[in-house]
Amino acid sequence: MDDADPNVKVCLVCTGNICRSPMAEAVVRRAAKKHGLHWEVSSRGTGAWHQGSNADPRALAVLRQNGLGLTGHKAQRFSDTDFNYFDVILAMDQENYLEITSRVKAKEHLSKVHLYLEFAGSKEPSKEVPDPYFGDKTDFEEVFNLLCSSADAVVAHIMESLEPRDRG
Repeated sequence: MDDADPNVKVCLVCTGNICRSPMAEAVVRRAAKKHGLHWEVSSRGTGAWHQGSNADPRALAVLRQNGLGLTGHKAQRFSDTDFNYFDVILAMDQENYLEITSRVKAKEHLSKVHLYLEFAGSKEPSKEVPDPYFGDKTDFEEVFNLLCSSADAVVAHIMESLEPRDRG
């Protein structure tokens, strides 16, 4: 995992693209960089109601407290063209996974979509990253810690799952 690969594109998806997926974007980007990888890591939401908004201030505060930033993030909705663009699409929970997979038109696109924690090899029964939106700062910190504790495994799994021809 020491060769840089700018051709790998990873998308993290939650509901509104203001809490979990932006935090996951920053965490996975840092984990990839730690392994000498220069991936394109982005995030999306399944819903459009926050489109164009900044990340939730509580998410940004937790990222800052942990030495991470999210410069220029604006919430975006997952689109059908994202299936062609991204190599790996990681949903934060089952609802997001089902929303994304219900839109798959090509069989090869289905193999790109996974649950974040499942891709991390999580032993947790739910394999879901909980939504902190209606919680407080502690909920955001717990989600951040869960994302961080799984990030290296996610990066390793992505590297193992991509065929050499897919990695440039």
